[in-house]
Amino acid sequence: MRFGGRFTSGPGSFVTRSIGLLFFAAVLAGCDSQGGNDLTLSGRVLGGGEPVREATVTLYEAGSASPAEELGSGVTNSSGQFEIKFGRPPGDGIIYAVARGGIPAGKSAANGAIVLLTVIGDVDRRPESITINELTTIASVWTNAQFLAGDSISGNFVGVRNAALNTGNLVNIETGGLGWVVQNAVNGAETTALAGLNTLGNILAGCVTLSPSDSCKNLFTAVTPAGGRMPGDTLAAAHGIALNPWRNVGGIYDLAGYGPYRPVLNGPPAAWTIALKFTGGGLDAPGGISIDAEGNAWITNNFLSGPHAGLTDCTTDNLGATKLDPAGYPLSPGLGFAGGGIDGAGSGIAIDETGNVWIGNFRGDSVSLLRPDGSPLSPGRRGFSAGGFASKVQGTIVDYEGNVWFVNNGPSPGCPECGNSLTVFPGGDPGAPLTFAYPGTDTLSGPFDLAVDIDGYLWITNGAGNSITRIDHFGNPVLQTAPGCCGLGDPRGIAIDSFGNVWVANLAGDPGGSVTLLDPYGENAPGSPFRGGGIAGPWGIAVDGNDNVWVADFQAGALVNLCGVRRGNCPHGLATGEPISPPAGYDGGGALQHVTDVAIDSSGNVWVLNNVNDLEACLRMSEEGCRQVSTECAGDGVVVFYGLAAPVKTPQIGPPQQP
Repeated sequence: MRFGGRFTSGPGSFVTRSIGLLFFAAVLAGCDSQGGNDLTLSGRVLGGGEPVREATVTLYEAGSASPAEELGSGVTNSSGQFEIKFGRPPGDGIIYAVARGGIPAGKSAANGAIVLLTVIGDVDRRPESITINELTTIASVWTNAQFLAGDSISGNFVGVRNAALNTGNLVNIETGGLGWVVQNAVNGAETTALAGLNTLGNILAGCVTLSPSDSCKNLFTAVTPAGGRMPGDTLAAAHGIALNPWRNVGGIYDLAGYGPYRPVLNGPPAAWTIALKFTGGGLDAPGGISIDAEGNAWITNNFLSGPHAGLTDCTTDNLGATKLDPAGYPLSPGLGFAGGGIDGAGSGIAIDETGNVWIGNFRGDSVSLLRPDGSPLSPGRRGFSAGGFASKVQGTIVDYEGNVWFVNNGPSPGCPECGNSLTVFPGGDPGAPLTFAYPGTDTLSGPFDLAVDIDGYLWITNGAGNSITRIDHFGNPVLQTAPGCCGLGDPRGIAIDSFGNVWVANLAGDPGGSVTLLDPYGENAPGSPFRGGGIAGPWGIAVDGNDNVWVADFQAGALVNLCGVRRGNCPHGLATGEPISPPAGYDGGGALQHVTDVAIDSSGNVWVLNNVNDLEACLRMSEEGCRQVSTECAGDGVVVFYGLAAPVKTPQIGPPQQP
């Protein structure tokens, strides 16, 4: 059955770039000559906190071409200082410096295993002087892990640029010390990111300073996989750890010694991931996330949405949407972007090819639309109601044709007959909505999330029906799994890989949660459902550019990584569905809480949302009053794992594509 509803919405326009920023960049660019070797980069190379003399420092421009282009070089003096004269890079990529070899302090011979790295960023915003040491190497390697090949950095422009921005969150490239973000109040002593960074720096320092003399051999041996190639320098060793943070964790930790960086880990971590937490911009129990073409993260905030939490006597402010830049800096105001009728947003958020943001309002029974700058395009009082048929809106996506689809999770007070339906704004036009309902059937039963496959068909999770439904472009159901088949239990997030396989996060099941894999025809894949690697009660799910799978596990408070269908992109010996992450998953160094959605950006960073902090506090809210326990219940911020996944083109429409 099809329901229709129509109303009009005025056109809008937006500015995609700040004229002021462009003018500022142009002024900076004019400060340096456009020709000859008239630009200068100075700095110092340190090993274990002491100067490294006679090291060769080479400056490169990273870009889409591989290998990176050399811009100039210099040699360090007895104080470890260097200066490089170079010409303006021919492209618009970021610049970085590599130090090779050199004689550590107190030694008489060169150490050929020394290769250290500092990613600098935009040539026009480079500091007057930089430091190259073990900490800058660790920070640069982890944020650029998906772009490094030897000592060459190359990849998609947006991803490489944003990776450079994030390097500055971990280290101060001028001083070689810790960056501000890794030391701030929500990281610092609250997570192990800072101590883990220092510990990894000390592990490299043992080899750089050759103290003890067999430190390099021990490091290279510890990093080498079974049957794999042994690294020959400190940069390759660091890169090996970053790409395989789960491998030989204890053996690598034992090499930390007594280097110069403090504080350090008190014992081996679960894995050598580096993750930072970000707050601000209105973040409050974030529920859904989508990443735009520039790498900005758009996030819904659904704290205290009474009906969503089953708390009928709780009220809420109309929490807004949060926008964070690629390095986690808030671009939205303190309470978020609250216009356009945003009201109790759930998990639904999507970005179209123009950069406009569509948000599903669970409590408000509507969909809101924001421009890239956060200004509203939808009516301010309620948003787009789809002719009154929008009801408890959850999953929201954009397809290849620019159609905007969303699921109506259940009936609303204003429309008891609504819910368990699917609505589309054809061509993104909210003035011509079409709603598809299937009365008398279980085609849609508590629909929660949806994904579009390569044919443009929709796959929908039915949380109440414990099933998956596939629907064609015209709203006709063409496939439905049997209730409870294939391990389906309260299915939440859904993702489709590049081969058309369907991955589903089951929040519940027998026993516990799981991940189901269906082939493109809806048949359960061998070994499915999958458990392990930290799976206890998963919620969000995403597929990366190598078709490996990332799961935000709500119950365990962990990020889980599963081997996808392209086994050649998995660690040796793993089969589809087997865990890559350690037995308890990745915990973000203690930064993760009860997590919902997960997304991958074009740098290969994995963004995970802390939706709930204390489940028991949330359950108490209806008895004790929402405000009294609100800070205990609400999840705190977004956690970004650096360089863990194969990059994905954003905004993602359909199955993942490499950028």
